[in-house]
Amino acid sequence: MNRSAAPQQGSSANTALDGCLSASALLFDLDGTLADTAPDLARALNRVLRALDCPAVTLENTRNWIGNGMRRLLERALAGDGEKKASPEFVDRGVVLFEPFYAEAVWTDSVCYPGVVDGLAKLKRMGYKMGCVTNKPRSCTGVLLEHSGLAGFFEVVVAGDDLVETKPAPAPLLYAADQLQVGPQDCVVIGDSQNDVNAARAAGMAVLVVTWGYHQGLEWSAMGATQLVSQFNQIFHVVTPAVR
Repeated sequence: MNRSAAPQQGSSANTALDGCLSASALLFDLDGTLADTAPDLARALNRVLRALDCPAVTLENTRNWIGNGMRRLLERALAGDGEKKASPEFVDRGVVLFEPFYAEAVWTDSVCYPGVVDGLAKLKRMGYKMGCVTNKPRSCTGVLLEHSGLAGFFEVVVAGDDLVETKPAPAPLLYAADQLQVGPQDCVVIGDSQNDVNAARAAGMAVLVVTWGYHQGLEWSAMGATQLVSQFNQIFHVVTPAVR
């Protein structure tokens, strides 16, 4: 079942001129770009924290921490408000607990952002090759894509534990491009975080940053994106299909 998130924010953001980018493949981030997954992540996170006798965290904190993978999310939560970092062994205990907790309910309160489902369907009809590249573990990624109804749009999915490196390293994006049989210059990355921007730039790909999602408090102007889009349907005006 598809549900819609709250209206997308940042409608005053500048966007690219119509058709300024040409691509044959679009590589989408997942959390914060296609779906608002923070509520279910926060629930699983707090289950872990209770099991480890640690203070709970808020949904707002969870939103600010998403984007660097599950382990980094747990490191921040287990450290709490203190400056002392959680030990690697303690984080390991959290990782073991988190994945099954989250896998049980990845699509309970999570929702697709407005325009995502119809927009992806239109992009597919237009002939784009599409991939999903996320730092989320494979076990959770597959379940979430199926429950959200997004799985059928992607010819390739690269999850956070599929390769040795994760975003912001370029390897996941380059692997996705290779699987789609396109070059980096033929790809546009769509994401919401600095990780997405850094990975795309390192891979030699253009990158659009969506103005909704999880920005970890960073200003858009400082992120180095090729362009911003404040509504999903603006992708159609910013990117045009490459001539084959």
